[in-house]
Amino acid sequence: MLSLLIIRLIVFCRYGQDGTTEYKSQTVFEDSTPELVKDFYWDDEFRLTWDDMLISAKSLECCTVTGSEIVRWEKKFPFFCSNREYLIGRRIFAAENSFYCITKCVRYEGLPQRGKPLRVTAYYSSWCIRPVESRKKKGQLTACEVLLFHSEDMLIPKRIARIGVRQGMWGYVKKMEPSLRKYQEHRATVKSLSHSASMAQIFTRVHPEVLVSSSSILSEELNCKSPDSEEDKTSRSVVSKQSENEENAWKWVILGGAVIFALTLNRGVLGRAATFGLAGRFGRLNQRLR
Repeated sequence: MLSLLIIRLIVFCRYGQDGTTEYKSQTVFEDSTPELVKDFYWDDEFRLTWDDMLISAKSLECCTVTGSEIVRWEKKFPFFCSNREYLIGRRIFAAENSFYCITKCVRYEGLPQRGKPLRVTAYYSSWCIRPVESRKKKGQLTACEVLLFHSEDMLIPKRIARIGVRQGMWGYVKKMEPSLRKYQEHRATVKSLSHSASMAQIFTRVHPEVLVSSSSILSEELNCKSPDSEEDKTSRSVVSKQSENEENAWKWVILGGAVIFALTLNRGVLGRAATFGLAGRFGRLNQRLR
């Protein structure tokens, strides 16, 4: 039942400091694993079968060592708008039994901007995917929770963008549940994975303390306010007391893009970054994990 699928959808919505509209949501899928949900979110080839907005998806560059990838998406917008183009860099990190899927618009010299479709340059959408206790099977971690932070400038008036997201998100989420079940069936019978699903099998494992240390460092370096600060809240559907682990997960999902895009696509492991003073700390943690 759908009521068992969704625990929380929109937790809050606010305007970012750069003028983008930011959304934070929490979704729970029963009878699924983080590994499968990770692949479902990453699998562009399968997404084309259920996501009506996605017209095309193409991998432009990838690293088979780290799983880093640059992809081009073209999305269909309402009739009064032209299509939108996205050049997205993405990479997956894992800590214990959770996955952190980081995606962000990047520059790509090999594909210069054209007049149409319009290119979206302010886009950040990332997830923490982890097992949680099932509502149907008490005491069993057979459900999967997705913490999503999404920020985007769709190049349309913000009031229209917010109305569109509010009206479209529920329909989008309702499509996700049956599509995930179809994906489960698809993966049970498929002999080989799609390119993007294969890339989802390559991720960087980090120590759990990264979730604590990096979130505080990034907040200080970027002078970011907490997403739950009172002056930034514009709406809230659920008020609850979050655990320390969940707070760290939210911070890493929201700020983790600064980590991944301080790294180069081709150099791979966390060695070359100097941005935001994180290179030494992440490099040492990575060496300890080898």
